[in-house]
Amino acid sequence: MNPSYGVDSRTSIKRTKIMDHSLDARLERGRDLLRRVGGANWDGPINRLARLSPAMSDFTVLFPYGDVLSRPGLDIRVRQALTVSILLANGSAQAQLRFHMNGLLEVGGSVDELVDLLLIGGALVGFPTAIAAVGTVRSLIEDRGLTFERSSEPHVDDRLSQGRAAMRTMLGSAADAYPASFARLSPVLARWTAEVEFGEMLAGTHLDPVARHLAIIVMLAASGNRETRLRHHILGARSSGISVDTIAEALIQLAAYAGFPTALNAFFTLEAALTDQVASAGGSTDFGPPSAEDRDSVGQATMAATSGTAGSDVVHSFDDVAPIIGSLIVSHAYGDIFSRQGLDPKTREARRHRRTGRALFRGCRGTGGGPRGSRPRGWGNCRGDRGDRSQLRALLWLSSGAGSHGRGWQDTGYQGRRLKDATSDLSVS
Repeated sequence: MNPSYGVDSRTSIKRTKIMDHSLDARLERGRDLLRRVGGANWDGPINRLARLSPAMSDFTVLFPYGDVLSRPGLDIRVRQALTVSILLANGSAQAQLRFHMNGLLEVGGSVDELVDLLLIGGALVGFPTAIAAVGTVRSLIEDRGLTFERSSEPHVDDRLSQGRAAMRTMLGSAADAYPASFARLSPVLARWTAEVEFGEMLAGTHLDPVARHLAIIVMLAASGNRETRLRHHILGARSSGISVDTIAEALIQLAAYAGFPTALNAFFTLEAALTDQVASAGGSTDFGPPSAEDRDSVGQATMAATSGTAGSDVVHSFDDVAPIIGSLIVSHAYGDIFSRQGLDPKTREARRHRRTGRALFRGCRGTGGGPRGSRPRGWGNCRGDRGDRSQLRALLWLSSGAGSHGRGWQDTGYQGRRLKDATSDLSVS
């Protein structure tokens, strides 16, 4: 474990040592912490807010900073990584996301850690979330005068074995039950889950393992309706030696940045995880045939056919900050998914633009994640034709993997009922 990451070592939930909750003490703690996180302009946002509502300005200091982030149990670097994770899951708080990304750098975090969080976001809530945030990371690099070059990812011959090893690390006893829950209906989705989601996106090397576990947990919790997957990751964190108190501290932070209902629901899931056991999958999981060795070249050809030069322009716009995201878009989104037979290209484009447009292009017109000031033309020939509903359902749950390019793998892997509904509309190979 990176020693710069501070976590507690307790193994059961206990009452925290009582903090001074007088108004003056809370304000002092909050301002001191906000000064550390906010940098030179630490009080700019709250001063702007005070012109509209002094009470809201004070409460912003008192509760998130004076009460929550100043709590013992997690150091501020971990807490900033968690706040970034929660805001990535939110998807619409861009100003706050930038502030807290900068805050992570202010308290000793790195750009590589931010990119790892983008990859986690891409896996759990979809590529558009990661793509939209690349521009924010780029602007921080420029504004802070940083020199950054993302290290290349090592080549792996056996991607499935790497992915399954990552699943065992992150899911513990649930590592077999998770892919088995949907492998019978879609072996290829089980393979992509192991190889791409866990092996390439969740198993980064720059975040401390504890911070990575907790970032995944709070991102799933902030996304909502992810109880089973969240429970599995809680058990995986416990299997890795992370205490219940440490997990609880991460979930408390949800109250400040995702709301009390989200935090309370997460605690109910924590309670279930501590009392239940994940059923064994039994037998072996069918991961289907190996992924094509030429998936990169297939992806390039598919992207050229459906998106022209626009797709390549967007993919290469990530090269200076997160080239792995561009590489995954080509090899996985285009090479694995969009090249599949069974849906015509127009239907795929319509569904994909609907998902991507919400977070990035806003109807094929947004500014996207390209260089600052650029306006990418979109990723294809979006015409708004949604096509036959059964095809779209197939696209969502099977062919396009709602996981990778839509709402994240958790939207696919744990929607077994919807997956069965989708298979009733067409013949699934």
